[in-house]
Amino acid sequence: MFNLQLGVGIGVYNVNTTGLFGAELGFAVTPDRRGYLILPFQVQFSSGTTVIIVPLGFEYDVPITIGSIKNLYLTPRLAVGYASLQVTGVDTLNGGYLAIEGGAKYVFRGRWNFGFDPVSLAVLFFGDNFQHVAAAVSYRLYVYVGLNF
Repeated sequence: MFNLQLGVGIGVYNVNTTGLFGAELGFAVTPDRRGYLILPFQVQFSSGTTVIIVPLGFEYDVPITIGSIKNLYLTPRLAVGYASLQVTGVDTLNGGYLAIEGGAKYVFRGRWNFGFDPVSLAVLFFGDNFQHVAAAVSYRLYVYVGLNF
């Protein structure tokens, strides 16, 4: 699958509210083709600050039916990886990333994805050789559209 994401990151701890743009690539790795190895590349941005996130994760699509509406899925996921914090006038900080996310998606005609992730807790870890580690936490929500191939 391939999805484009657009949303907002609301600063919870040590970070400002940011915009979010992402491109996610997923490869089905379970026999039922509902479990995906995902590469959800994302950029969070605000005035003078950019965070580039390059994680690796797993998503499992849990089918649900609401009335006569089929092809709905709950989409819990976990991702870990690399993050780069770039602040205007300050050195770039490199660190780690952890996200616990969940939402729902509708798959139209088995091909088109339309989704909403209202639960996304992202934690960024930055430090120098793990001696002085600082964390930044944001609550994110985003919509996405994409396709299955």
